[in-house]
Amino acid sequence: MEAGSESVKLGTLATAPLVNSGFDDSFNQKVTAPAVVWKKQTKSRKVRVVDKSISEFQKKAFYVVLAVLIPMTAYFVYTLYYHDIERHRRYPLAEVPNVMDLWPVLIAYPFFLALRPTWKRFIGGRFFKNFMNPKLTDPVQLEDKIQKAGMDSFYCLVYVGLTLFGYWVGHDKDWAPWYFAGHGDSTNCWRFFNEQHIETDVKWYYSVQIAFSISLLTLNFIEHGKRDFLEMAIHHFATLFLLVFSYMCGYVRIGCLVLAVHDVCDIFVFAAKSISETRFEIAGAIGYFSMVISWAFFRLYLFPTKVIYSASVESSNQYRADYGGVGQVIFGWYFFNGLLMVLQILHVYWFALFIRLGYRIARGYTNDVIAGDGDVAEKEE
Repeated sequence: MEAGSESVKLGTLATAPLVNSGFDDSFNQKVTAPAVVWKKQTKSRKVRVVDKSISEFQKKAFYVVLAVLIPMTAYFVYTLYYHDIERHRRYPLAEVPNVMDLWPVLIAYPFFLALRPTWKRFIGGRFFKNFMNPKLTDPVQLEDKIQKAGMDSFYCLVYVGLTLFGYWVGHDKDWAPWYFAGHGDSTNCWRFFNEQHIETDVKWYYSVQIAFSISLLTLNFIEHGKRDFLEMAIHHFATLFLLVFSYMCGYVRIGCLVLAVHDVCDIFVFAAKSISETRFEIAGAIGYFSMVISWAFFRLYLFPTKVIYSASVESSNQYRADYGGVGQVIFGWYFFNGLLMVLQILHVYWFALFIRLGYRIARGYTNDVIAGDGDVAEKEE
């Protein structure tokens, strides 16, 4: 009895912290179960620390980028403004861009800023909650997927609205081709370039696009814990910079065509992402193929053969025909076309990722990439 009593005392002393931790089952459960829980908790705690450190690094890196880009952008806008004043002096009919013409930004920006979180949580999230993939059993992961599906559905609807708005703007313009709902010729984007006026509805269209880009950049700072914080921050800032640059340089007409080609394609992209984690597998497959086909048509065919061709070839030919001389190009022509070429390289790269994604899904891997979760994680049994 004394040996058994001593053994009980030793067991009690050895497992006392386990009892205090709330594990009041048998002795074996007190020894093994907390070890597993402790290991999981430690691993989870390490992941949280790493995620936080990455986020802090991304924020500091982006602040450095902003410290360099903001002065450069300010100087660039200043140069463009005085270039437009000189152009107006030489060509009195020329219109100097006025920031006050973009006043709809003040209305559209808070609208987008407030609508996305509201839609994500209370409308889109609640809708997709009833249609999620039954294989998602982890409550935390399930809630995360629901929120992402709601956010992607919001982007899909926004791009539907922007596309329809763009078609309404371009339907009666002589410079809007068929892919901008017009019946004109893209050559007219450059006809008498130095004397062009910016139509009121085009200013509204640009204002809404700028407001949406600012809201994306703002929300990216608010949700800075995301893994792709730095990449998306640079992307949104670059988009905003290109919008301002094209407006200040007078590349508004060709800028509308660039926006139109991208917006209509993004409808299919975010529609596919929003349904990728639902239980509708056939709809998910249709969404994927629609995304690939639309990407190939609008961004790999229309964008280089129509938009880039107009910005590079038609612009130079028309400018020389209108103002004479050989070798004359529009101010900012090299910079603008260089950015379009970089954008086209990214289009090819992303399309290759889409094809790789479809190949891996066909082999039985989970489709976390299309849902926006990074690389393919695991293979389904």
